Amino acid sequence: VFFLQTFYVPSTSMYPTLKPGDRIVVEKITTSVQPGDVIVFSRPPAEHCGGNPVPDLVKRVIALGGQTVQARDDKVYVTGKVLPQPWLPAPTDNSNPTTGNFPPVTVPKGDYFVMGDNRARSCDSRYWGPVKASEVVGKVFMVVWPLSAFHFL
Repeated sequence: VFFLQTFYVPSTSMYPTLKPGDRIVVEKITTSVQPGDVIVFSRPPAEHCGGNPVPDLVKRVIALGGQTVQARDDKVYVTGKVLPQPWLPAPTDNSNPTTGNFPPVTVPKGDYFVMGDNRARSCDSRYWGPVKASEVVGKVFMVVWPLSAFHFL
């Protein structure tokens, strides 16, 4: 009970990694968060993206405190290097850009820059800034429902 918590995924912001209606399990004793980890965190005060506000959000960590992140030509750069993102869906000929462009952002120490995997449908650090480490509930490590979608992240 103290080390694990379940959450419901309400939106498509993490599609295809997580789908609306998925039930996820978060381990809450994590001491190390790395780029590529999927985390749950308390809704940032600056998050005003519309829709019904939810108390907790789930996104993928893109950059850590002290790193600089930006996007150009639909590629994400962390400290000047292209970030490999094997979790993103393959682009199609008729798809919209998944990330867009944003200027360099230096992530404050102790914070995380997070983005949804469904970039065109995700309200994330590009809009409301980095997430404070103190607001992180934990790392997602498993999808448990529906049973057909059961897997570890």
